Amino acid sequence: MVVYVCKQGDRRQKCTSSGVRPNQRSFKVGCPAKIRLVAVEENGICQLRVTTCHLYHSNHPVGPEIMKVFPEMRKPDSDNTLNKILALPSVSARDIQQYVQETQNKVLFNSDIHNLRRKVVKGLDVSETERIGQQLKTVEEEGGKFMFAINDTSELQYVAFITKTMLESITTYPEVLVLDVTYQTNVNNMT
Repeated sequence: MVVYVCKQGDRRQKCTSSGVRPNQRSFKVGCPAKIRLVAVEENGICQLRVTTCHLYHSNHPVGPEIMKVFPEMRKPDSDNTLNKILALPSVSARDIQQYVQETQNKVLFNSDIHNLRRKVVKGLDVSETERIGQQLKTVEEEGGKFMFAINDTSELQYVAFITKTMLESITTYPEVLVLDVTYQTNVNNMT
């Protein structure tokens, strides 16, 4: 027996455990659409016979645009160009979404891009220091400047950078002073 059901068919199963599992989502809304096939043998020939056929969907919209948001449809095909773009921290999520939409006709959510970036960076085995260095190099290549200081024990004291846009703003409005610092943020055990 083979049964084809709508992805949004049946109902979400009731949880019988006592544990809490937050943020559990399901596409199930009780759509009755299904086709059931049974293998039968008649006169020595095996055939598939349709025993149930409900072709009408209910409780949800249907169409190719809806299908694009299902997780299995959002997964982009892996290619070297996409992996290079994902590895660059200077490329925005919106630019990645647009690239995948144009090249693969797939819709990506911000969470998809975050997960893809994490996998690509982990696969590259690039240390955080190297990624910061790549980001500073990108700032410099785009017309910005950066500087840093290291003490006698080779510990990083500070990193300061200014992008091209910031430089242009300072040149245009020299009387305005803006400081953006991280104060008492010690996630990376920097002392």
